Amino acid sequence: MQDAALRTEEEIEFVDLVKKESGVDVNVCMQCGACVGGCVQEWTMDYNSRRITGFILNDQKKEALSSKAIWVCAGCHTCTVRCPRGVDLAKVMDALRIMSKREGLVHKEAKGIPLFNDIFLK
Repeated sequence: MQDAALRTEEEIEFVDLVKKESGVDVNVCMQCGACVGGCVQEWTMDYNSRRITGFILNDQKKEALSSKAIWVCAGCHTCTVRCPRGVDLAKVMDALRIMSKREGLVHKEAKGIPLFNDIFLK
């Protein structure tokens, strides 16, 4: 295995890229679903927050970055407060939106949300 400092971005696991972008270690998530139980936007998402975290943990970059869920997340931090492991999922969702735009994988139903994100969340 190559030294982590010498690997290209494609060779680095998605969970590590998310940690680099968000500052959050998703590896501590135990997939309990507490984040989903308090999510006010869960009903509008194609995948719930637990599933998004699962995509990250299972190196399913395209599934996470092209999901509608990351764009309809309200950023209310309820998931973060409810997490027994202290995973700041709201921060992870912010990072996923940034990564999604960078990779050109913004969900077609996101419409004006990326612009809102650019204006108010930078």
